[in-house]
Amino acid sequence: MMTAAGPNHPVVDPFAIPALKATPAGQKNAIVRMDGAYLLGFGPRTADAARDLAARLYPEAIEPAK
Repeated sequence: MMTAAGPNHPVVDPFAIPALKATPAGQKNAIVRMDGAYLLGFGPRTADAARDLAARLYPEAIEPAK
């Protein structure tokens, strides 16, 4: 789940959405939150963002970008 940026895009609690809460990830509170601009900015930080997301999904296999 991407976090919102700015007052026009409030952050929604994903566990308040019944369909998400019913999923295995929702039942385990295993939802990854990351800044949307960081993930979708497609600039010089794109590789770092992809690595950080992978590290959050597979912490035993990948170290976050420094």
